[in-house]
Amino acid sequence: SRTELGVICLCKFDPEGNVIWTKKDNTTNGSFIETIRNSSDGNLFVLGGVVLGADQKYLLIKMTEDGDVIWSKTYGGSNDDWPYAGMETSDGGFAMTGVTQRPGLSSDVYLVKTDSAGNVLLSRTFGDAQWDAGRGIVEATDGGYFIVGWTQSFGYNSAMYVMKADPAGAGDCYRDSVITTMTDMD
Repeated sequence: SRTELGVICLCKFDPEGNVIWTKKDNTTNGSFIETIRNSSDGNLFVLGGVVLGADQKYLLIKMTEDGDVIWSKTYGGSNDDWPYAGMETSDGGFAMTGVTQRPGLSSDVYLVKTDSAGNVLLSRTFGDAQWDAGRGIVEATDGGYFIVGWTQSFGYNSAMYVMKADPAGAGDCYRDSVITTMTDMD
């Protein structure tokens, strides 16, 4: 059975901490919010996850500053997908990263790029035989993406990495990455 995560509840506060509005969505049991970002057009991007059937998927909502939903879309494959980070891109779209579970006990980094209406422009996974996760993302000056995360695919218990994907999603965190293991934090 699946653990129920809850429903989405958003609140907007004034500078003194008074509630301006509260929005709650009871139709998406098992949902969570990972991050919320201002968009260049004065609206908001809300990134989280939602349970659809038996699987977890990325959930991206674009809403007004008054809390009205402009659009809401889900992204993912046939297994569980869990978002960790996202950002508005220079073209007004949104890029997000996290994990997609593979059959068995492992995961890959999952990168999704949308246009400003939430339509998928790029969907790509990166990974090897073990657990791999994208935990942060920024847009590169060439329109590609830097993704930071962690991996267990190099024989380490856990290693950090930085990978670079070009605008088309080409790049491989296991060939073009910088791997650093943290052994001493003095």
